[in-house]
Amino acid sequence: MQAEINLQAWLESHAANGVTMIAAYVSAAREADLQYDIRLRSSGQGSSSAVAQSGTVHVRQNQPSQVSSMAVTPVPGGKCEVGLTLREGNVVVARYTLDCSAK
Repeated sequence: MQAEINLQAWLESHAANGVTMIAAYVSAAREADLQYDIRLRSSGQGSSSAVAQSGTVHVRQNQPSQVSSMAVTPVPGGKCEVGLTLREGNVVVARYTLDCSAK
């Protein structure tokens, strides 16, 4: 029997020259190889965009691992959202929706 994975996910962002780089990170209570699907959706002022990525990330016990990074040009007053699904094998172990809107 495997130990509880106890996942945590978060975003870090850095803005420069009108573009915001967004990086998604994950940490777990035990080492794991996780498959991910990540989707960034941005909308505002009559326009919208979406970016999706999939892959595998190796997570070391209690150490942050970068899942993916993406660039977005935020629209003042617009909405930006990142959806992250993590799987171990064929089992979904976590789903997150994280806000990346310009503050």
